[in-house]
Amino acid sequence: MKFWISVMVLCLATAILQADERKIIRQMKSEKRVALVVGNRDYRNFSILKNPINDSRDMRDKLKQKGFEVLYLENANQKKLDKAVDKFSIKLQSASIGLFYFAGHGVEVEKKNYLIPVELELKEQVDIKYDALSVDRVVDKMKSGRTRLNFVILDACRNNPFKRGLGGLAPMSNAKGTLIAYATDSGESASDNSKGKNGLFTKYFLKFMDAPLNQRDFFHEIRKAVYEESRQKQMPYLNNGTIGDFYFTIPEQITQKDSIFSFSNKAPTSFSLIINITPKNATVKFLNSSISYQDGIMLKKGIYKIEVSKKGYYTKSGKIDLQKDTKIDMKLDRRVRLNRTKLDTPTKSHSLKGITIIDGLMYQNDKPFTKEYTWKDGKKYCRNLSLGGYDNWRLPTKNELVKLGNIKLNVPWVSGWFDKNKHRRLKNSKGHYHFIKKEFIENLAKYSYFWTSSLIGSSSAWIFDFLYGYDGYYDKSVDLYVLCVRGQ
Repeated sequence: MKFWISVMVLCLATAILQADERKIIRQMKSEKRVALVVGNRDYRNFSILKNPINDSRDMRDKLKQKGFEVLYLENANQKKLDKAVDKFSIKLQSASIGLFYFAGHGVEVEKKNYLIPVELELKEQVDIKYDALSVDRVVDKMKSGRTRLNFVILDACRNNPFKRGLGGLAPMSNAKGTLIAYATDSGESASDNSKGKNGLFTKYFLKFMDAPLNQRDFFHEIRKAVYEESRQKQMPYLNNGTIGDFYFTIPEQITQKDSIFSFSNKAPTSFSLIINITPKNATVKFLNSSISYQDGIMLKKGIYKIEVSKKGYYTKSGKIDLQKDTKIDMKLDRRVRLNRTKLDTPTKSHSLKGITIIDGLMYQNDKPFTKEYTWKDGKKYCRNLSLGGYDNWRLPTKNELVKLGNIKLNVPWVSGWFDKNKHRRLKNSKGHYHFIKKEFIENLAKYSYFWTSSLIGSSSAWIFDFLYGYDGYYDKSVDLYVLCVRGQ
């Protein structure tokens, strides 16, 4: 009887253990993984390395295969490195695993490690502290996130790029919650592996990522392989401050003895916001918050009023209901200002090829109207139009087309005016005269409906009929003619 009870207890314990293992595997597979990968090869003032670009590209691709969201840089200067680290830090606010990988030149100054940007010109040793990327800064930024584990991988000590007594990378002790690995032991130089595509350290890093090994066994295999192939000249350095297990390739079964996990089942309360704006250096301002915007900023869910502006462009504003990680693409329209006094005076400008100027506005007059567009495609056509050496064309407003139609309807051809067969003379509100080509007005009268930029509701826009001289509106999905205009 006792035997069967023991068997039943053993089976129950096994079942519970297996259930726990399955739960851990599911949790690992659902973890968000984020990496920043940098490859610097083409140094301007120091030796150009052979493999960093190959290494970083292969690392980027392999990490993506393993479920990482990857931020990637090649031949980065200091400004790009700093900006990428800041963006990486924001991404880690909603991630479980963070990984930083750098291939290129790295040095130690006063027991601190620095990664060298491609444009660095060293005048004094102290310049490195201000003009290179501090590894301590990277580690601190990663530790400020909400990740369970962090990895800092530096294939950055292949040789000494300076002839000033600076050594390889120094050991680091601030690795709580972080695993820090160098291609070789502190103060030593690593092989750039002139015979292969990848540096020796990265070669085996990529290889063992496909094996179901936890991080301790993973780096043990790398160190052993690099040490053997280098004929005992290169031993990767490792400082492991992590608790719990991580697998690049998650196994189907996990034997846990001392692993600790800190997974949470709580729904996220903060989400990332990215606004891709054209032009890129536009300013984003929160109107209902004092928060300063930056790409990937983490915000609590809710409604945010934003304003996007740039000098020389029309300002856009609106609301964002942030309920999940959100990415928005936005394009600002360029603000066009014309000197109306000069344009209202008959000059050579009035005979620009393909352009008719009326009351301070340039109208497209380059070819017959042979194609019709939906409202959205018509707006895009005008925005991309380049005519007479000018860009920044747009759809005209309803009032602009109505006014243009009234020229056709209300101004007679009067004998004695400026060449009545070719031009029509119109006096505007400022007392200036236009001399408008007759063929331009008559060409418009051959066609019926033209789109305007003026909307009525969300699905319709105003149109103008030059043939009969009246305005109305149509659904924006209908195909109509387009006359582009430039100016305000």
